[in-house]
Amino acid sequence: MTVQDGAARAAVLDVRGTYRWLAARAEGAGARIFTGTPATGVIMDKGRVAGVTAGGARLRAGVVIDASGFQSAVSKHAGLPHSWSRFGAGAEYEIRAENADPDTWWLMVGSKYSPAGYAWIFPVGGDIVRVGVGVGKPESGADPRVLLDRIMKEDAGPVAALGRTEMIESHYGLIPNDGPSRKTAYDGLLLVGDSAGQANPLVLEGIRYAIRFGGLAGETAASAAAAGDTSFGALKAYEDGGLLQYGRGCARQAGCKKDGSG
Repeated sequence: MTVQDGAARAAVLDVRGTYRWLAARAEGAGARIFTGTPATGVIMDKGRVAGVTAGGARLRAGVVIDASGFQSAVSKHAGLPHSWSRFGAGAEYEIRAENADPDTWWLMVGSKYSPAGYAWIFPVGGDIVRVGVGVGKPESGADPRVLLDRIMKEDAGPVAALGRTEMIESHYGLIPNDGPSRKTAYDGLLLVGDSAGQANPLVLEGIRYAIRFGGLAGETAASAAAAGDTSFGALKAYEDGGLLQYGRGCARQAGCKKDGSG
Protein backbone atom coordinates (compact mmCIF):
# COMPACT_ATOMS: atom_id res chain seq x y z
CA MET A 1 0.00 0.00 0.00
CA THR A 2 1.29 3.44 -0.92
CA VAL A 3 0.22 6.63 0.85
CA GLN A 4 1.09 9.92 -0.81
CA ASP A 5 0.48 13.58 -0.05
CA GLY A 6 1.52 16.90 -1.47
CA ALA A 7 2.77 18.03 1.95
CA ALA A 8 5.29 16.39 4.26
CA ARG A 9 3.50 14.37 6.98
CA ALA A 10 6.47 12.70 8.66
CA ALA A 11 10.07 13.39 9.58
CA VAL A 12 13.16 11.33 10.35
CA LEU A 13 14.85 12.60 13.48
CA ASP A 14 18.58 13.29 13.55
CA VAL A 15 19.05 11.72 16.99
CA ARG A 16 22.66 12.78 17.50
CA GLY A 17 21.89 16.29 16.33
CA THR A 18 18.94 16.38 18.74
CA TYR A 19 21.15 15.27 21.63
CA ARG A 20 23.67 18.00 20.81
CA TRP A 21 20.89 20.59 20.60
CA LEU A 22 19.47 19.55 23.95
CA ALA A 23 22.96 19.52 25.49
CA ALA A 24 23.64 23.03 24.18
CA ARG A 25 20.36 24.27 25.69
CA ALA A 26 21.21 22.66 29.03
CA GLU A 27 24.68 24.19 29.08
CA GLY A 28 23.20 27.54 28.14
CA ALA A 29 20.97 27.28 31.21
CA GLY A 30 23.98 26.63 33.44
CA ALA A 31 24.18 22.82 33.45
CA ARG A 32 27.53 21.00 33.48
CA ILE A 33 27.73 17.90 31.28
CA PHE A 34 30.14 15.05 32.01
CA THR A 35 30.54 12.51 29.19
CA GLY A 36 31.86 9.00 29.71
CA THR A 37 30.88 9.04 33.39
CA PRO A 38 28.02 6.55 33.93
CA ALA A 39 26.45 6.31 37.35
CA THR A 40 27.99 3.38 39.19
CA GLY A 41 25.95 3.67 42.36
CA VAL A 42 23.56 5.82 44.35
CA ILE A 43 23.92 7.78 47.56
CA MET A 44 21.16 6.94 50.02
CA ASP A 45 20.29 9.14 52.96
CA LYS A 46 17.61 7.99 55.41
CA GLY A 47 15.95 5.79 52.80
CA ARG A 48 15.89 8.33 49.99
CA VAL A 49 18.08 8.87 46.94
CA ALA A 50 20.42 11.79 47.64
CA GLY A 51 22.87 11.58 44.73
CA VAL A 52 24.98 9.23 42.63
CA THR A 53 28.55 8.00 42.41
CA ALA A 54 30.09 8.51 38.98
CA GLY A 55 33.61 8.86 37.63
CA GLY A 56 35.05 8.19 41.06
CA ALA A 57 33.15 11.13 42.57
CA ARG A 58 30.19 11.36 44.92
CA LEU A 59 27.66 13.78 43.47
CA ARG A 60 24.91 14.81 45.86
CA ALA A 61 21.65 16.29 44.57
CA GLY A 62 18.25 17.31 45.87
CA VAL A 63 16.66 15.43 42.97
CA VAL A 64 18.25 12.73 40.79
CA ILE A 65 16.64 12.13 37.39
CA ASP A 66 17.17 8.63 36.03
CA ALA A 67 17.41 8.94 32.25
CA SER A 68 19.71 5.93 31.90
CA GLY A 69 17.50 4.13 29.39
CA PHE A 70 16.28 0.56 29.19
CA GLN A 71 18.60 -0.67 31.95
CA SER A 72 17.28 1.91 34.47
CA ALA A 73 20.76 1.91 36.04
CA VAL A 74 20.13 4.48 38.77
CA SER A 75 16.85 2.89 39.84
CA LYS A 76 18.51 -0.52 39.80
CA HIS A 77 21.28 0.70 42.09
CA ALA A 78 18.61 2.11 44.41
CA GLY A 79 17.01 -1.33 44.66
CA LEU A 80 13.85 -0.42 42.76
CA PRO A 81 12.10 -2.77 40.28
CA HIS A 82 13.84 -2.53 36.93
CA SER A 83 13.14 -5.58 34.76
CA TRP A 84 10.65 -5.42 31.89
CA SER A 85 8.35 -8.30 30.98
CA ARG A 86 7.59 -6.98 27.49
CA PHE A 87 10.01 -5.05 25.31
CA GLY A 88 11.20 -4.56 21.76
CA ALA A 89 14.60 -5.33 20.27
CA GLY A 90 15.74 -3.48 17.16
CA ALA A 91 18.67 -3.66 14.77
CA GLU A 92 19.46 -1.06 12.13
CA TYR A 93 22.04 -0.34 9.45
CA GLU A 94 22.83 3.16 8.26
CA ILE A 95 23.93 2.82 4.66
CA ARG A 96 24.68 4.70 1.47
CA ALA A 97 22.26 3.62 -1.21
CA GLU A 98 22.60 4.10 -4.94
CA ASN A 99 18.89 4.82 -5.37
CA ALA A 100 18.01 6.48 -2.07
CA ASP A 101 14.76 8.45 -2.23
CA PRO A 102 14.77 11.26 0.36
CA ASP A 103 11.00 11.72 0.03
CA THR A 104 9.91 8.12 0.68
CA TRP A 105 9.98 5.91 3.75
CA TRP A 106 8.85 2.32 4.03
CA LEU A 107 7.26 0.17 6.73
CA MET A 108 7.30 -3.57 5.97
CA VAL A 109 5.09 -5.95 7.93
CA GLY A 110 4.59 -9.71 7.82
CA SER A 111 6.61 -12.79 8.77
CA LYS A 112 8.86 -12.23 5.74
CA TYR A 113 10.35 -9.32 7.66
CA SER A 114 9.61 -9.91 11.35
CA PRO A 115 7.52 -12.55 13.17
CA ALA A 116 6.43 -10.01 15.80
CA GLY A 117 7.15 -6.51 14.62
CA TYR A 118 8.09 -4.73 11.40
CA ALA A 119 10.98 -3.57 9.25
CA TRP A 120 11.69 -0.11 7.90
CA ILE A 121 13.61 2.03 5.45
CA PHE A 122 13.96 5.66 6.53
CA PRO A 123 15.77 8.30 4.46
CA VAL A 124 18.26 10.40 6.40
CA GLY A 125 19.26 12.82 3.66
CA GLY A 126 21.16 12.68 0.41
CA ASP A 127 22.07 9.09 -0.41
CA ILE A 128 21.88 7.82 3.19
CA VAL A 129 19.08 5.62 4.53
CA ARG A 130 18.47 3.53 7.63
CA VAL A 131 17.25 -0.03 7.18
CA GLY A 132 16.09 -1.82 10.31
CA VAL A 133 14.04 -4.58 11.91
CA GLY A 134 12.17 -4.60 15.22
CA VAL A 135 10.99 -7.69 17.13
CA GLY A 136 8.59 -7.79 20.07
CA LYS A 137 9.64 -9.77 23.14
CA PRO A 138 8.65 -12.25 24.55
CA GLU A 139 6.28 -12.80 21.60
CA SER A 140 9.20 -13.94 19.45
CA GLY A 141 12.69 -15.25 20.16
CA ALA A 142 13.98 -14.07 16.79
CA ASP A 143 17.16 -11.98 16.71
CA PRO A 144 16.52 -8.74 14.76
CA ARG A 145 20.19 -8.69 13.68
CA VAL A 146 19.78 -12.04 11.96
CA LEU A 147 16.54 -10.93 10.32
CA LEU A 148 18.14 -7.69 9.14
CA ASP A 149 21.08 -9.51 7.58
CA ARG A 150 18.68 -11.84 5.77
CA ILE A 151 16.59 -8.96 4.46
CA MET A 152 19.70 -7.22 3.14
CA LYS A 153 21.15 -10.39 1.62
CA GLU A 154 17.90 -11.35 -0.09
CA ASP A 155 17.06 -7.79 -1.19
CA ALA A 156 13.65 -8.36 0.34
CA GLY A 157 10.78 -6.12 -0.75
CA PRO A 158 11.72 -2.46 -1.28
CA VAL A 159 15.34 -3.13 -0.25
CA ALA A 160 15.96 -4.32 -3.81
CA ALA A 161 15.12 -0.86 -5.14
CA LEU A 162 17.99 0.69 -3.16
CA GLY A 163 20.54 -0.61 -5.66
CA ARG A 164 24.18 -0.84 -4.59
CA THR A 165 24.68 -0.16 -0.89
CA GLU A 166 27.62 0.64 1.37
CA MET A 167 27.55 0.14 5.15
CA ILE A 168 28.26 3.20 7.31
CA GLU A 169 27.40 1.95 10.81
CA SER A 170 25.11 -0.38 12.72
CA HIS A 171 22.78 0.22 15.67
CA TYR A 172 21.13 -2.10 18.17
CA GLY A 173 18.81 -1.27 21.05
CA LEU A 174 16.07 -2.35 23.43
CA ILE A 175 12.93 -0.43 24.39
CA PRO A 176 10.36 -1.27 27.12
CA ASN A 177 6.78 -2.10 26.20
CA ASP A 178 5.08 -2.56 29.57
CA GLY A 179 3.34 0.79 29.36
CA PRO A 180 3.10 3.04 32.45
CA SER A 181 3.48 0.05 34.77
CA ARG A 182 5.89 1.49 37.34
CA LYS A 183 6.21 4.44 39.66
CA THR A 184 8.19 7.32 38.22
CA ALA A 185 8.56 9.49 41.33
CA TYR A 186 10.16 8.73 44.69
CA ASP A 187 11.77 10.75 47.46
CA GLY A 188 14.58 12.58 45.64
CA LEU A 189 14.24 10.56 42.42
CA LEU A 190 12.39 10.86 39.09
CA LEU A 191 12.42 8.37 36.21
CA VAL A 192 12.12 9.56 32.61
CA GLY A 193 12.17 8.08 29.11
CA ASP A 194 12.91 4.38 28.72
CA SER A 195 13.79 4.18 32.42
CA ALA A 196 10.15 5.01 33.12
CA GLY A 197 8.72 2.86 30.32
CA GLN A 198 7.59 5.94 28.39
CA ALA A 199 7.37 4.54 24.87
CA ASN A 200 4.83 4.42 22.07
CA PRO A 201 3.12 1.01 22.52
CA LEU A 202 2.19 0.64 18.85
CA VAL A 203 5.48 1.24 17.03
CA LEU A 204 7.87 1.13 20.01
CA GLU A 205 9.65 4.46 19.75
CA GLY A 206 10.29 6.73 22.66
CA ILE A 207 12.33 9.81 21.74
CA ARG A 208 9.30 12.11 21.69
CA TYR A 209 8.20 10.92 25.13
CA ALA A 210 11.75 11.28 26.47
CA ILE A 211 11.94 14.90 25.33
CA ARG A 212 8.43 15.79 26.52
CA PHE A 213 8.68 14.12 29.93
CA GLY A 214 12.30 15.13 30.32
CA GLY A 215 11.15 18.74 30.22
CA LEU A 216 8.36 18.00 32.70
CA ALA A 217 10.82 16.22 35.02
CA GLY A 218 13.22 19.16 34.89
CA GLU A 219 10.50 21.68 35.65
CA THR A 220 9.16 19.59 38.54
CA ALA A 221 12.63 19.00 40.02
CA ALA A 222 13.57 22.69 39.75
CA SER A 223 10.36 23.81 41.44
CA ALA A 224 10.78 21.26 44.23
CA ALA A 225 14.41 22.20 44.81
CA ALA A 226 13.56 25.90 44.90
CA ALA A 227 10.85 25.21 47.48
CA GLY A 228 13.24 23.15 49.59
CA ASP A 229 11.03 20.04 49.43
CA THR A 230 12.13 17.16 47.19
CA SER A 231 10.01 14.47 48.82
CA PHE A 232 7.71 12.19 46.88
CA GLY A 233 4.81 14.46 47.77
CA ALA A 234 6.51 17.40 46.07
CA LEU A 235 7.55 15.35 43.04
CA LYS A 236 4.28 13.45 42.57
CA ALA A 237 2.99 16.13 40.20
CA TYR A 238 5.46 14.79 37.62
CA GLU A 239 4.10 11.26 37.93
CA ASP A 240 0.49 12.43 37.75
CA GLY A 241 1.14 14.73 34.79
CA GLY A 242 3.17 12.09 32.99
CA LEU A 243 0.48 9.45 33.39
CA LEU A 244 -2.15 11.87 32.11
CA GLN A 245 -0.14 12.83 29.02
CA TYR A 246 1.02 9.29 28.36
CA GLY A 247 -2.52 7.98 28.76
CA ARG A 248 -3.84 10.40 26.16
CA GLY A 249 -1.16 9.37 23.67
CA CYS A 250 -1.64 5.70 24.47
CA ALA A 251 -5.39 5.93 23.93
CA ARG A 252 -4.79 7.09 20.38
CA GLN A 253 -2.81 3.95 19.55
CA ALA A 254 -4.92 1.11 18.15
CA GLY A 255 -5.20 -1.85 20.51
CA CYS A 256 -3.42 -0.21 23.42
CA LYS A 257 -4.95 -1.39 26.66
CA LYS A 258 -4.99 0.36 30.01
CA ASP A 259 -2.33 -2.02 31.36
CA GLY A 260 0.03 -1.02 28.57
CA SER A 261 -0.27 -4.26 26.57
CA GLY A 262 -1.14 -4.18 22.92
